[in-house]
Order: sequence, then structure tokens, then C-alpha cells
Amino acid sequence: MPTRPRALVWALLFTATSTFAQPVREGIDAYTKAVATAESAAAPGSIESALAAIDDLRDVLLARVPDGTLSVLETLPEVDFARLEALPGVFVQRIEVLVVKPVPSFFAALAARAGDEADLRFASALSGTYRNAKWPTYIEPQTDYSGCTAFGKGKLLEAYRLWSAMERDFPDRYVTAVSRERGQVQRNITRSTCACGDAAAVVREFEQIAATLDPADPIVAAVEERLSAVKEERSNIRFGCVSG
Repeated sequence: MPTRPRALVWALLFTATSTFAQPVREGIDAYTKAVATAESAAAPGSIESALAAIDDLRDVLLARVPDGTLSVLETLPEVDFARLEALPGVFVQRIEVLVVKPVPSFFAALAARAGDEADLRFASALSGTYRNAKWPTYIEPQTDYSGCTAFGKGKLLEAYRLWSAMERDFPDRYVTAVSRERGQVQRNITRSTCACGDAAAVVREFEQIAATLDPADPIVAAVEERLSAVKEERSNIRFGCVSG
């Protein structure tokens, strides 16, 4: 008799004793079944499907309840929230800020066991971008819900290059996640006005980006303009910024 994948066994035990509403239960079932499929190496792209299932679950959990004041995640009974926290590969938080994100280490291990080259590259980019499931390396958290942008440490450029390479080399894989991550770091480079360090750190980061990227890269022109603005003391960036 074949052995059920451990993620599927866990899901059956998990949902059998819960009081989750049907949309949440369905979201959890879809995710854990996708992970079980990935663990069995039954189908190419199943790790990608598991990651996409986290997005779907996030949509369900962050949807507003009928009175419109709180999300589904905020209204879960403590016992069900604890079960949700135990869901493998998913980081959830509902204090100060609502978070439903993949756990990089989980997907790195899953890709190493059962992934193809795209899965491995995606997991590497995810692990390289996040110090944990919540905060990217280029953000220094200052409160539970906000942080400043860590210009001058090379983390912005590193993350931008990771996600740009993933988008270039695997244009048909992890499209939504790659676009989201690349867009997030791009916005921090080209729009952030809250710098953790001083003007010299910002100049250092912008100069490194401008010198490293292809001049045709879409962010280079914006970086060069921001660099000039900092040097000419007409920038809107707040140095030594305290977010919030």
C-alpha cells in the first residue's frame, strides 16, 4: 500500500479538528496538496504551484469579514490561528501587521529534494533576499510594521540582480512572485525616501548600481537622477530616517 506524502497526512489531521470556514479550509487543502505533490516529485512545476497556493491563501485570510472592519486572519479563534502558524512553509502574523508569506528555508529544502533548475534558482533568490520570512535584507526593521531602506550595504543591488536574472533566465516560471519581488526592490531603489544611513551611504549605493548594471536597464536613469539630486542637496530622501 503506497505511503501518503507527509504534507497530505498533516493536512488531513490539521483540518479534521479545526473550525475553519470553508474558504480557509479550501485554501489550506490546496496548499498542502500542492506541497504533497511536490514532495512526491510527481509533477514538474508543483513547487511553483505550492507557492502560488500561498498567494491564494493570503487573499482568503486578508479578505475583510462581512462587517468590513477586520480581516479573516484577525478574527480566527486562537486555536485555529495556532494551527495556521503550524502550517509548514508558511509564515503568518497578525500582531501590528498582517503577514502571510512563504518561509524561504522551507522552499529551499523542498527545491533541493524535488525541484528542477528553476525551482532551485527561485529558492536561492528567495533565501538571498529574506533574512527571515518577513523582512527583506535591504530593509532594516525599526518597528513591528516598518523599517528604513538600507542604502550603502549592497543589498538592494544584490536583490535586484537576483530577481532580474530569474526573470531573464526563466521568463515563464514563477512569473507573479518574481515580478512582485523585483518590483518591490525596484521601488525601494528608485522611490524610497527613508534611508537608514547618511547621504554618503546613499551615494555609495547609487554609484555602485549605476556602475554595475547595463546602461539600458530601466532603473539606471532613475538612479542617476537620484544620485545627482543627493549630491546637489536637492533630494527628498531623509537620511538617518526613523520610519513609521
